[in-house]
Amino acid sequence: MSQRVTLGEVSERVDYGLTTSAVVDGDGPRFLRITDIQNSFIDWPVVPHCKASPLEVAKFELRTGDVVVARTGGSTGRSQWVKVDEPAVFASYLVRFRMKMNFCSRFIAYVLSSAPWLHHVAGVAHGKSAQPNMSASEMARFEFNCPSLGEQRAIAEVLGALDDKIAANFAVARTAEELLRADFETWRTDEKPTRPRSSLRLTDLVELNPIVARPTEEEPVYVDMQKMPVSGMSITDWSSRPAKGGARFQNGDTLLARITPCLENRKTGYVDFLSDGQIALGSTEYIVMRSRSGIPLEFSYFIATSEQFRTFAIRHMSGTSGRQRVSAADLADFQLAVPDPSWLESFGRKAGALFELVKSQRDENRTLAQTRDALLPDLMSGQIRVKNAEKRVEEVL
Repeated sequence: MSQRVTLGEVSERVDYGLTTSAVVDGDGPRFLRITDIQNSFIDWPVVPHCKASPLEVAKFELRTGDVVVARTGGSTGRSQWVKVDEPAVFASYLVRFRMKMNFCSRFIAYVLSSAPWLHHVAGVAHGKSAQPNMSASEMARFEFNCPSLGEQRAIAEVLGALDDKIAANFAVARTAEELLRADFETWRTDEKPTRPRSSLRLTDLVELNPIVARPTEEEPVYVDMQKMPVSGMSITDWSSRPAKGGARFQNGDTLLARITPCLENRKTGYVDFLSDGQIALGSTEYIVMRSRSGIPLEFSYFIATSEQFRTFAIRHMSGTSGRQRVSAADLADFQLAVPDPSWLESFGRKAGALFELVKSQRDENRTLAQTRDALLPDLMSGQIRVKNAEKRVEEVL
């Protein structure tokens, strides 16, 4: 038997997060931000740390079962169920909901991904300012039908099985990238080589914004900035729209965000989801990087995401505060050591095999996510029973 409740009524606590700065290298608690909840799980190994006092940790610490919701910007209303196994706190642009004991928090998180929630968000957040926002009290007023605790848990288990598999695939992809990163680091990128004669400019190995023909489709594939990953190589989502300009790219290219704060947030992705010969479009704020002939395609991605290159790019940003950019011309001056041909060949073989594995898991994740998104409204409305949903889940797991 369902009951009509509000988000505030099922919550034991509702809190805004901590105002502080992220620290990439540190021994403080993890610092969860809006940019860290882009997927259906939190990739904790890439979440930065922060400095927080014991009192702040006690007040803002996340527990498994908490639900966080973005309250500002283009991500307003985006929610995430939290599973954590190390100290972590959450940022001020997130709101934390901690559920009462007789409600399943993961079920509530799925409610906050449903169409009624999105409608509620649009109604209270749209048009407030150029930067949409939503208060905790506005979130708490959201009403929904809540079934029995047993039914909540059953629905959460079915949908959670799909999200758990997605998370496991991401973990495998991260391990593959870490292995390649370790190999890549044996050839050190260095903007100030000690032996000038053994150095190259970036453009000796990588083309920047290569000339690409116009797409042939009326509505070509388009990748906007919100779809760009902040961790991992895979671009997991894209759309299509009429061809109206923008960066042009094809399979094997790396897309690098050149504007603040996207560059600082490491928005970088490798293109491997197009058909042979297909041309796609993206934001004008991308720099397209393509390995030159004889250089492994994946090589440009590892340069773009290396710490030395990122530091160089960020240091060369210019423009007004809040709208700073780095130009392709500035990046062209980045200095690299000359890679050994035999190492390049070996790296290319390993990278090709592991990137193919990551691509296959990315494609599987898209199928899993599509299944979850199709089941979500039917389960929430009671149009299908959990047992029937379990059968559909078994078909894709």
